[in-house]
Amino acid sequence: MSLRALVLIGVLTLGGGVPRLPAQEAADGAAAKTKHTVKKGALKIEVALIGVFEARQMTPINLRPEAWAVFTVLDSVEHGSRVQPGDTLVTLDLEGIDTAIADLESGQKLAELSLETAKSELAATEAALPLDLEAAERGKRMADEDLKRFLELTRPQSEKSALFALKSAEQFVEYQQEELNQLEKMYKADDLTEETEEIILKRARNDLEQAKFFLEQSKEHMEQTLQVELPRLEISMKESALRHEIDLGKTKTALSVSPGKLRLALERQLHEFRQAADRLVKLKKDREAMLVKAPVAGVVYYGHCQRGKWSSSLMGESKFTHGSALTANSVFMTIVQERPMCVRTTVAEKELRLVRPDVAGKAVSVAFPNLHLPVKVEAIATVPTAEGNFDAKLSVDLGGDAQSLLPGMNCNLTLVAYSKPDAVTVPPAAVFSDQLDDSKQFVYRVGADGNHQRASVTIGQRTDTQVEILDGLLEGDKVLLENPEAK
Repeated sequence: MSLRALVLIGVLTLGGGVPRLPAQEAADGAAAKTKHTVKKGALKIEVALIGVFEARQMTPINLRPEAWAVFTVLDSVEHGSRVQPGDTLVTLDLEGIDTAIADLESGQKLAELSLETAKSELAATEAALPLDLEAAERGKRMADEDLKRFLELTRPQSEKSALFALKSAEQFVEYQQEELNQLEKMYKADDLTEETEEIILKRARNDLEQAKFFLEQSKEHMEQTLQVELPRLEISMKESALRHEIDLGKTKTALSVSPGKLRLALERQLHEFRQAADRLVKLKKDREAMLVKAPVAGVVYYGHCQRGKWSSSLMGESKFTHGSALTANSVFMTIVQERPMCVRTTVAEKELRLVRPDVAGKAVSVAFPNLHLPVKVEAIATVPTAEGNFDAKLSVDLGGDAQSLLPGMNCNLTLVAYSKPDAVTVPPAAVFSDQLDDSKQFVYRVGADGNHQRASVTIGQRTDTQVEILDGLLEGDKVLLENPEAK
């Protein structure tokens, strides 16, 4: 037997085994790093959030006017004041609305008188129009009759009378001239004295002169009658008949239009009266609302709370200084009842699967860091309140040590989304997905002989350092931390 063989036998005898060379030890260390022994242990998944304490009962204070729009502050309670029902919150300037109400009230009285006048006018018009129509028809009928009588009888008779009067005057002159001629002849042949003759002849000459004058007057009268008076009278009578016809048409139109027009005017007055009355009611209601009183007991917060956050634009004192203006339909104060409270928080979309109703945890007040309060998720919004964020409300057990906590204070939340004391877990590097179906996961389990084989697993919860195995592995199994098929 050689010396080398004897030495080897001695080493085996003294050391109890074959000596490990450095290369073998390095290889064994590398294999240990690529394997993991499956163990059971606690698996806890926590979600850290930022929350704010919120009062469950908050009464927003705002002005919802129906007609008035000017709200000037004279005085107000301070932010943080405690109030009782009926306490004045804000004192507003009422002078403008009082003037408007007084003007409307006096205007309504005048409008009532105007309405009564309009109603009387409508009634009088409706009663008088039939009489006016009857009078217009009668006037038209009489004018037509007068014109017809004039054309058929009066004018021909007047023309005949004028001509006859002229003829009579001419005959009278002729008779007087003949009589004078005969007297002159007779006196030349008789023996009458000169004085008597002169008297008779003078009278005859005077009669002749009068007859001639009457003849001239008759001619002038005839011309005046035929050329002026009768044509003018005919024109006047025709115009009168036409005017009566026009008046009759106007009366008929008025009969059909005027009552309707007056009714429309009356309806418009009534509408304006009702509008003014409605505005008066609204103004009085607005004035009553401008006496801003506390509807409930609590603490006055300036501004409006939305999902636990107070509107910063209204938190300033300047909003309620003397002479400042309040905006209608905007919450400017909130009466907060300090108890009970809840916690508001915002959950990121990636954590939504972990934060579910009834998930519990604790809230640590920022103001009082030693105060740890139990919380539980009550509800989560089904739609995002902002991009990628969802609103959540949590119940909180305040207990007796949280008297100093007030709505609006912040807290840090730690929610235990999942907890299992005997979970079977492996590192995330040990779990692989099927390339054809990524919903199927598997591991490479190492057998007692050191060989590995693929084993399908059902996974549960997952963290950055642990993956829960619900089925497919047992405690004590060994798995590879690398994919041997990828080499």
